[in-house]
Amino acid sequence: EEVSADQHAAWLAETLQSVTRHLYMAEAVTGGVYGPAGQPIPALNVVSPVGTVRLDRGGPEPAEVSITVAPEYRGQGWATPMLEAVRAEATRLGITHLVAVIKPENTASLRAFLAAGYTITAPAGPLTLEREG
Repeated sequence: EEVSADQHAAWLAETLQSVTRHLYMAEAVTGGVYGPAGQPIPALNVVSPVGTVRLDRGGPEPAEVSITVAPEYRGQGWATPMLEAVRAEATRLGITHLVAVIKPENTASLRAFLAAGYTITAPAGPLTLEREG
């Protein structure tokens, strides 16, 4: 089902105000401005959005993890390090048990979660994967 721009804007506004949902963005430096000696000037870097990872906390444990990678960055190895970075952030927040629910046909997400240390705990229907610690 397609989401309209207005629906997405409303969802994002609600997400950014939520105390139980944490949204993280990954960006790639795709260009920049360099000084006379060839040194990059970080404030003038050009960045492109790669994707987002979301942690949803319904209670103390577990938190549900979901990930989206922009189509132009899919298949380039971004998902696993994004998941690993959010696991570290979850640990910082005191979350030690993570769970993800993935459609069986989404083999790219399955590979990324498995590479990030998740294990399949419910193999029927939508796959459930979990990671401790």
